[in-house]
Amino acid sequence: MVKVLTQDPDSSIRERALELVCLLVNESNVKPLTKELVDYLEVSEPEFKGDLTAKICSIMEKFSPEKIWCIDQMVKVLTQGPDSSIRKRALELVCLLVNESNVKPLTKELVDYLEVSEPEFKGDLTAKICSIMEKFSPEKIWCIDQMVKVLTQAGNYVKDEVWHALIIVITNAPNLHGYTVKALNKAVQTAGGQETLVRVAVWCIGEYREMLVGNSGMLDVEERINVILSIRHQELITF
Repeated sequence: MVKVLTQDPDSSIRERALELVCLLVNESNVKPLTKELVDYLEVSEPEFKGDLTAKICSIMEKFSPEKIWCIDQMVKVLTQGPDSSIRKRALELVCLLVNESNVKPLTKELVDYLEVSEPEFKGDLTAKICSIMEKFSPEKIWCIDQMVKVLTQAGNYVKDEVWHALIIVITNAPNLHGYTVKALNKAVQTAGGQETLVRVAVWCIGEYREMLVGNSGMLDVEERINVILSIRHQELITF
């Protein structure tokens, strides 16, 4: 059936073959069948991708044999899905499978995808990344690092609740204030066009500027930096 699905030129035949494949899936064959469907997704015709990704999501929802394997397949669907509703569904499934043991590699994949995702999807994606880290982040410094990456890559698409949550995380981590203000200052010099990044950086510099200028509150892993305050006047935002 998979051969028919991938080789038959008739769309109605492919749709029928896909239905039959889905009916034949069970716990023992879900992995190889899903892998074949996900591999086919990459080369399938644009008009067929919607049905195919929907079926893959349905299979994952029903069987999900192992979290890490299922997440890997869903991330592939997420990055290849042609329809925003399908991508949102895949993203929801990914988020349901996150736990403390897989949050770091999964977040890395989502942050990497953020860089190449469609502009209209970045808002939902950044919100989910933030939600995952709030719930499962193993350490605050890692959470802050990831959120700075998010703001650097998609600061113009970040929803208000995302950067508000980051400010709360920063406020509640006094031992990381020096580290964070320097990280944001450095980030804004390379990605100053990202509005929300500038907004959070200005807030943080306003709160902890003594640590920035004096290099206080440094962590052992940090190198001393020469601070260059390069935020232009027109980028300053009044809170």
